[in-house]
Amino acid sequence: MRKKLITSLLMLSIVCSCNVNVVSINAAGMGSVSKDELIKQKQESDKKAKELEQQKNQHKQQLDGSNNQMAKVSDSIKNTNDKISKVQKDINDTQKKLEKAKEDAKERYEQMKYRIKYIYENSSSNTISELLYAKNMSEFLDKMQFAADIYDFDKKAIEEYKQELSKINGYQEKLKKDQETLRKQQSALKQQESQLNENIKNQQNNLQNAQNAYNSQVNQSKELDKKIKDMEAYEKKLEEERAKEVAKAQQKNPNPQPSGTPITSGPTQVSSSEEVLLGAIIQCEAGGEPYAGKLAVGSVIINRVHSPRFPNSLTGVIYQSGQFTPARSGRLALVLQSGRVDASCMQAAREVLAGKITINCLYFCMNYGGVKGTVIGNQVFY
Repeated sequence: MRKKLITSLLMLSIVCSCNVNVVSINAAGMGSVSKDELIKQKQESDKKAKELEQQKNQHKQQLDGSNNQMAKVSDSIKNTNDKISKVQKDINDTQKKLEKAKEDAKERYEQMKYRIKYIYENSSSNTISELLYAKNMSEFLDKMQFAADIYDFDKKAIEEYKQELSKINGYQEKLKKDQETLRKQQSALKQQESQLNENIKNQQNNLQNAQNAYNSQVNQSKELDKKIKDMEAYEKKLEEERAKEVAKAQQKNPNPQPSGTPITSGPTQVSSSEEVLLGAIIQCEAGGEPYAGKLAVGSVIINRVHSPRFPNSLTGVIYQSGQFTPARSGRLALVLQSGRVDASCMQAAREVLAGKITINCLYFCMNYGGVKGTVIGNQVFY
């Protein structure tokens, strides 16, 4: 009997030694950051990347809006320049008409002076005799009417000339006012164009900065994702090595005594905070396992509390050095800090504390084959 007890203790020592080796390998190989902390950092990085992407899209929308506005302003400037060119051409044409009208008026004036001088200022006997010695009254009146018609023609021409000058001058003044208005519009559009150019330049810089920040954040998320995958692969390797060590120890002692004490009868008294602590460690170790696996993990912990080989308190068992990876990695602390322990894990914790111990074991690990024990889900209990 004593020999069997010594053999059992020896096996326990080997298993505990394996757990300690896992701790040292993990600390040396992966550093002090836990996988859960990396996952948390990855989630925060993804969230930040999403926010930066939204900012980048906002800057792009602003830049697109400014570019569209610039296109409209450029079209307005072009149209205004075309109008100014047309008005300037009209002014030039009007100036030419005005100069031609003045030249025509001068020529008419000279012709009129010549006729007046000939008709009214020429008092020679020939002119008088032409009127007095007309063959008849009809011829006399015709000659007089001819002279009056010439006078009326000249008078009418003078009035038409005045009206034409007034019309040309009025149109020319209107064109100059239109030209001034268009130049003011052109100046305002140029100023608007300059402001838009400055805005577009700033928005392009903002967009580039947002793009750079987004790319940097995405790269950070990718790096964290790689670290998480590397750590998951490393943890899997450690679990496999641990399982091999346990299997090797079991081979040395093919008929070991039960590792645990008899199933505890009756409830285990703990504080409310320790009840939450038990639910949290069950979530970390068996959150994705079936409910029977959650009860089994809780049973192992309660068995340790009542075993002389381990601390006699729930807190002492869970935080015992080199035993539960989530306790040393920081994952347990994150679950407790979140204040959100899965309902099924809390239910399993309450049941095992009430005395529902489902398995007579003190250890468990992932089931990679080779370890003898009770398999529940993806874990083996021994």
